[in-house]
Formats: sequence, structure tokens, C-alpha cells
Amino acid sequence: MSSVSRIADGCAVYVPDLPRSGEAPHQSKDHRYYLRIAGKSRPMGHLHVQDVLRRTRHPEVSLSRLAPFGAGELVTTDPRGPVAFVQLRAQLANRSRTLAHHVGLELSIPRPFAGSEVRRRMRESGESTYSHSPGEVTFFRYLGVPLFPTQEVYGMSVWVVFHRNNLALARGGASLRWVVYADDAEPVLGGRELGSFQIVQKAMQWLEAQEP
Repeated sequence: MSSVSRIADGCAVYVPDLPRSGEAPHQSKDHRYYLRIAGKSRPMGHLHVQDVLRRTRHPEVSLSRLAPFGAGELVTTDPRGPVAFVQLRAQLANRSRTLAHHVGLELSIPRPFAGSEVRRRMRESGESTYSHSPGEVTFFRYLGVPLFPTQEVYGMSVWVVFHRNNLALARGGASLRWVVYADDAEPVLGGRELGSFQIVQKAMQWLEAQEP
């Protein structure tokens, strides 16, 4: 079904799109703050001004990059069979104009991919702590330094192990999940399938080639 434009020839319609300001609230020349209600500008009350101030002062920190670090480690000396270790490195970025004073990162791995050797390597690195929950192991790192506006920093590295007993899980969509904390802002959640990394795909292909 076609529609006929009601805009006359030689005319145009402009639709302004004003994104939310990161520096709100903005004071008018009469030293008041206004908001739009039912198409009209109304003075803002004290509580509303405070709410806007709190909302715009939260930092916006997120995981900006998750990528392999170094080559995969292929091991054939394990008596239980061949295994492949992959290390992934996460970067964090502050996308706001607000300084983030306290930043933390959680990386959660399905338990079959975080065996005793993975946990040993993580303990030896000394940069994170870990906890167990049903079905997964979660590693947490507190950065300990402020994250300035537009700054991008190293977040954490994590090891993941692959072997013949978890290949089906990897191919079935097993994922690494993350949560980013920054001051009192809402935590930022995300995830990515382990099998989506090219280095993991190569490790799985190598493991399949080792099968008798």
C-alpha cells in the first residue's frame, strides 16, 4: 500500500533530534531550570533538579575490547589427553565525561572451561580473586585507580581451557560473561560465545585432530 506525501513541492520537514546532555541540568537566563511537560516549559522543582544531577554524574564504563593475548598453548603431555589453553584480555573504557573513582570487572566462565590448572594460573597472576557459583567460575578484579573520562585501560586477563570433554559445549554456544562496575552507576552486563574467537576455533580443530 503506497502513501502520498502531503509535503508540498519545494518544501521540507525538519525533525530535530536533541540527545540527552551529559552536562544537564542547564540553567536559563532567569536562573531557573526548566523541563518540558505537555509541550510546555515548566520550572523544575528542587527534587527534580537533584535527580537530573545524579543521573548525569554517573560514569559510563564498559568493556571496550575482549581479544586473545598471545598464541594458544597446545599441550600433549597431560595424561588425561590433549588440552589447549587460551588467554583472553579485556579492556575497559570510560565513555562519559565523569570520572569513575571505583571500577571493577567480573569475568564468568562456565565451569568445564575453568579447571584446576586455569584457577592455578589465575591465582599466580595475582590480579584477581575468584568465586564459585552453580555452573561457572567468576573472576573479579578491582582496578584500584580512577578511570578518567574517555580513558581506556587494561581490565583483566583470563585463561580458558579446552579439551575433548567440553568441545561439544564450546560448539553449542558456551559463553564468557562479564559485568562492569563503576561507582554507583548501573552495572554493565555483556557476553560472548567462546567459539566466536578465531583462536578458540583453531584450538578446537587441533583437539579434534588429536582424536585417535
